[in-house]
Amino acid sequence: MAEPALLTYVTSSPVYLERSNSSIIHAALDLSARAPAHDAIGTSQTTVAMLRHALRAEEPVVVVAADVRGGLPGSEFEWFGCDAAAAVALAPEGTAPAVARHLGGAATTLPVGDTWMSTEDVPKSWDGRFAAHALIPETMNLAEEVLARYGDPARVQFVVSASNRRLRADVIRRGRKLGWAYLGGLTDDLGYAGAADPLLVMAAAFDVAAPGSQILVLTVADGASAHLWEIAEGVESRSGQSLKAQVDRQRPLAYPTYLRWRGDLAEDPPRRPEPDRVSAPAALRNRRWKYALVGADCGRCQARNVPAQRICGHCRRPAPMRPVPLQDTPGTIRSWTVDHLAYSKGDKVIAAVVDLDGGGRLSCEVADAHGERLAPGQRVIPTFRRISTSDGLHNYFWKVRPLQEEVN
Repeated sequence: MAEPALLTYVTSSPVYLERSNSSIIHAALDLSARAPAHDAIGTSQTTVAMLRHALRAEEPVVVVAADVRGGLPGSEFEWFGCDAAAAVALAPEGTAPAVARHLGGAATTLPVGDTWMSTEDVPKSWDGRFAAHALIPETMNLAEEVLARYGDPARVQFVVSASNRRLRADVIRRGRKLGWAYLGGLTDDLGYAGAADPLLVMAAAFDVAAPGSQILVLTVADGASAHLWEIAEGVESRSGQSLKAQVDRQRPLAYPTYLRWRGDLAEDPPRRPEPDRVSAPAALRNRRWKYALVGADCGRCQARNVPAQRICGHCRRPAPMRPVPLQDTPGTIRSWTVDHLAYSKGDKVIAAVVDLDGGGRLSCEVADAHGERLAPGQRVIPTFRRISTSDGLHNYFWKVRPLQEEVN
């Protein structure tokens, strides 16, 4: 697909209110400065609305949605919530290989207000029976209308995005009574992912659906939306990890650690100075390296420079440099150390020197691993993470995570 002409980011938990959040994603994707990036603050129906706008566009559009879901410790919002991010690229039909084709959809709005949250507050809701009583009849009518107009009710499969556990279960039961096959078992186990949830249930369905299948995506919140997709032949050649493969990579996290990382449990801060506030001028100057992890190959000796340099680190001469994106380039740990003194929300920082495939060496932190289980020769791959926060500014850069699952 051609470079997107627009990037839209949807969330109900933005990192910044006075600064663009989508610009960080834009920079990490190394998009052209001429491709605008917009924030849309809202939940699941806002994500669906952005999809509807993207489907009408005459150029490629990327819709990204992410949310941090939570509630009071021990509440239903905490255990039914799911932190997640998802993205979909949409382009006019026939302009790029497609995983699925949009057949049609419809939406309805009802000011039910069964779940709400104000700024810097925790989610609250009415009893789940109220939402089910108010929304299920309209949702099922809308779904049958979309199927009658665009699809085949006899062979449809469906998934459901709903913030209320009872509401989701009741919609699933109604759909099964109509003879529709349900595909969302994996996302039921994950819970509700807020703005990312419609894209998450779509991804789960697209991972397992066969070419030619019709997938009905139902989103139930302050009304309902129903969108019908047909899985294309190109789904069999899709790249990237399936949602199930990512879920299988999870590792247990102690509950006190979870509460500390989310700021729900006060802790004794590290007894050392906080990191300096990230420099905006330096970050802007080095944005292709800092956000997009772009290195360069020397035009004279072809050696890889990580990061890019005006004078080649190998032949020691000025040379034209060819940019090389390294985001998806795996590497091998050459050496590593565990630092118990560095400022960190965790109890330690794992630093490593990584030899990247194709040349170049990266010094960075290791994420999603225990230091005592690492070893030289461990295969890793870059992952975009937050490094630190100071004075309300988040410092983002690239870490590496284990590529193979012998490290848990």
